[in-house]
Amino acid sequence: MSDEMNFSDEPIDAQQDFDNWEPAPEFAPPPAAGTYQTYLHEIRDAKEFESKNGKRLNATLDLKIIGGQYDERAINWQRVSNMEFKRQNGTQSSLMMDMVKCAGIAQAPRSNKEYYEVLLGLKDRGVGASFKTQIDWRGFCTNCYEVRLMALTGTTSAEAAKAAATPENKKEASKFATKAKNYRAFPTNPNGTKADSFICADCKNEVRAQVNIQRFLP
Repeated sequence: MSDEMNFSDEPIDAQQDFDNWEPAPEFAPPPAAGTYQTYLHEIRDAKEFESKNGKRLNATLDLKIIGGQYDERAINWQRVSNMEFKRQNGTQSSLMMDMVKCAGIAQAPRSNKEYYEVLLGLKDRGVGASFKTQIDWRGFCTNCYEVRLMALTGTTSAEAAKAAATPENKKEASKFATKAKNYRAFPTNPNGTKADSFICADCKNEVRAQVNIQRFLP
């Protein structure tokens, strides 16, 4: 047993903090838009999906920032797939390919299984396989999305609307529900920082900033 009688009885002057205590916020403020050194911290989920080019892999990942003001701050619930897209210069890539290349993977994964094995390896290596991640914010109103989707599909519940919606329905509802396209569109606080939430002008619900990955860099 420790000798607690030897503990200091010197006042720690924390009465004001104790009296004015508030619980921690449910959501930590997201990092400001910018480019950060990051690493793969967690793989929440990974699933195959059918595309016009065959089966592709979609993974839900948590990244963490290395160094600076936001050291060890998480960038959670980021969906990254190996679905190809064409760059302006005509070459093809995918967000997942960009990430693994920027993390220093030299040999191209040849299948979804190999892509997943690479992701596991990056997670295990942690900060030893870091890469840069450029992020931005988006203000997306979930309530407006569900209301518009129900109207488009003629359904009476969000669950039924999501089940019945076509890709075009979802695209239109997403466009309506996007209330702030980027970091610059969010309100500015009196101290000059960006507020990470605001009240939706259409439905009066709170809209919180969502972090979106723009691209990966070596």
